Amino acid sequence: MADGCHEERTSRPEMVPHKVDAYERQNCRGTEEQGTRRDGRGAAFSESRALQKRAQIIGQVFILILAAAIFILILLYGYKAISQFTQRSEQVAFVNFETEFRNAVKGVSLDYGSVKKLDLTLPTRYQELCVLCSPGMDAKAADCRKDNPALGTFQTEHPLVFESAQGNAQNVFLIPLAETPILLDHVEAANGAFCTKILEGKVTLRLEGKGDRALVSPWLAQ
Repeated sequence: MADGCHEERTSRPEMVPHKVDAYERQNCRGTEEQGTRRDGRGAAFSESRALQKRAQIIGQVFILILAAAIFILILLYGYKAISQFTQRSEQVAFVNFETEFRNAVKGVSLDYGSVKKLDLTLPTRYQELCVLCSPGMDAKAADCRKDNPALGTFQTEHPLVFESAQGNAQNVFLIPLAETPILLDHVEAANGAFCTKILEGKVTLRLEGKGDRALVSPWLAQ
């Protein structure tokens, strides 16, 4: 600043000394004020740009959070929709299985000597099908009597199924156990009770008419 004021002094040699000093002091003050104003505007501009950058970063973070929240909601909704659809499909398959099994037993039982191959479809989560004699069948079929040795073996191998059948409220079981019990009338189970594997949701049974009941057993490939 002193150099600027000195240059101003040398450029006006014709002025009276005391007037020159006054002029120089006034000119220096003006130069200093202009510099201060420029510095203030520069600082304000830098601060404004910093605020804009911070605002942009905050906006981008908010957008990312909002997008993540929407994505999570879509996943949750999709999972719920798929679960509900799967559950309904299993319920429909279970009802169809029970209806087909019941109708087949009813149709064969009165036709003495007839044999029917019954293909049934189940939800794939089930691994095994167990069938026991209908309540009261012990008076008609020797295998359904409690003193049948085969029933003792079945009880040892499938204790939970055997105990559950003692209440006479269910004689068809799925493993894992289904929530809805199935009770079929006029069923004589082979050996009094049996279990057979369910492969990929498929199981095949053999039904033989006995005139007043149906003898049910696993279908053995010839």
